[in-house]
Amino acid sequence: MQIPVVPLDSVLPSDAFSKRPVYLKMDIEGGECRALRGMRRFLQKANLIGAAFETDKSETIACCNELMRPPNGAFQLLRFHQSLCPYDQDRRNKLPFEDLCFLKPKNVAPAVGMNATWPDNMIWKPC
Repeated sequence: MQIPVVPLDSVLPSDAFSKRPVYLKMDIEGGECRALRGMRRFLQKANLIGAAFETDKSETIACCNELMRPPNGAFQLLRFHQSLCPYDQDRRNKLPFEDLCFLKPKNVAPAVGMNATWPDNMIWKPC
């Protein structure tokens, strides 16, 4: 079955969520990168109090560098525009923002000096 997909930024007015608090929850089965690409304006304008999404799909790991790219990468916007920090939802530990793209998938040993692996589920909460 084909489901039409449109960027969130193309259907929401730019100030739709600028005043009320918003918690962003996504479960898109590998489409997280495409969804985050389509909501850059939303990530800049919304009053986000937190976010949660699956990150265990290879597509999400593969686009990490894009998500981290300043100034409009989604992870950059979450961290520096919204003042949210990334956490491993399952382990509840804060993730090293600067090294997010260097975290290894769970089935690979982490790099020397790093004790974190790429999380199955990432949450972003106030730093």
